[in-house]
Amino acid sequence: MSVSRILLGGAVRERRSAGDLDRALRQPLPLTCRAAVIPTTRRCGATTTALQLVSMMTRARRLPALIMSASPSPASAADHLPGSGTWPADESFETPRNSAQAQELIGTAPDGLTSCLRLPQAASPREPHEWAAARRRLVRFFDIAMMETAPLAPGLMLELAHHHHAIILMSPARRAEMERDRDTVAALRQRLASHGQATGSRVPRLIHAVAATSSRRPLIPPLQQGERLIPYDTVLAATGPGRTRAAGVLNARTARALAGIASDVVSSATPTPDGRAA
Repeated sequence: MSVSRILLGGAVRERRSAGDLDRALRQPLPLTCRAAVIPTTRRCGATTTALQLVSMMTRARRLPALIMSASPSPASAADHLPGSGTWPADESFETPRNSAQAQELIGTAPDGLTSCLRLPQAASPREPHEWAAARRRLVRFFDIAMMETAPLAPGLMLELAHHHHAIILMSPARRAEMERDRDTVAALRQRLASHGQATGSRVPRLIHAVAATSSRRPLIPPLQQGERLIPYDTVLAATGPGRTRAAGVLNARTARALAGIASDVVSSATPTPDGRAA
């Protein structure tokens, strides 16, 4: 669902807010916006969220996007998107010279804008070399590059964060998991801030997304700064394991929540006041 769909309804204040989100999503970017969605536990909606975010951004921006899918089958982004490519075990990919070649090499979904590349899952606390190779050889040819993974060790989350503008950590909307994951988020945020201060590098934006996984009202503590609640939605629920297509339109609350996260992702890649864009 695009943000323009949200503009069709709601109060004046809500329409104004949707307009702000739409403008934020369309901000011009000097370089590829790189983001990663990382679940803190399985089956908390991370892959679905990654797919929805990319869909929103490509519809708003009308520019090519790459999803790097490193979560388990049969419910990874590569399993959901027709036309997905697979990183060859023999590293036989020819490095493309432009965006059109990159899209032809990987393939595109029916929208003609979204490419999806299946990568191996992380089997150790270190980043697989295929992840780094894909970033080096392909990412620069896309407007948006979104990675989606299985749960990662803290050290690998930190390593991955150094290569992205935004990291979205996904938790289920349950009190115990949310409070546990707040500690993980706080520790990662502190380590990223320390690294940025020590090296003078840009600190990636860290978003803690909390997804409601059932229609019951989630019993969770009040949201803190940097946290986003994704309400339960029947359309999102229909894209779970074993389901490859969701029919219908997201409800307005869910669409606004996802649009807010998407706009944060795009904003994370805009130049800083001192001109840094990487």
